[in-house]
Amino acid sequence: MQGKFVERRFGWDCHGLPIENIVEKKMGISGKKDIEDKVGVFEFNEQCRANVFQYVEEWRKTVERMGRWVDMDNDYKTMDTDFMESVWWVFKSIYDKGYVYESYRVVPYCPRCSTPLSNFEVNQGYEDKQDKAVTVKFKVKMRESTGVVIKNTKQEVLLGNHTER
Repeated sequence: MQGKFVERRFGWDCHGLPIENIVEKKMGISGKKDIEDKVGVFEFNEQCRANVFQYVEEWRKTVERMGRWVDMDNDYKTMDTDFMESVWWVFKSIYDKGYVYESYRVVPYCPRCSTPLSNFEVNQGYEDKQDKAVTVKFKVKMRESTGVVIKNTKQEVLLGNHTER
């Protein structure tokens, strides 16, 4: 440790799908659309915040049984403003040094929640599922003068090879 002191504080990861799934079940809703339409994002977040510490005593017992030396009384919570600000400070620091870049990568995705999944969430039983989809194949006759425009029921252009949309 080279003379440095590092606190052994317990941390509560308050963000993520596990707590959201618990709250959705309690509220009798399922997924992003229900949250937005039936409950509202603010109220849903408040319910998540209120339910985060439901298992505190069980965690205390488990951590003690594992023999893990950690301060559970002076813990940190990822939902606390101080914690979030420290994460943004670190991000800005590495951004200022030029270590942040934009790129693409494949991430596991939850179609029910309409959100990407963290490694932790994937390790809780992620499995490939066949999403409901319909594929339609048909022939289209194209006239040189007009081209082809395919619209949905809302008259939004889905496919077009046309000068006027």
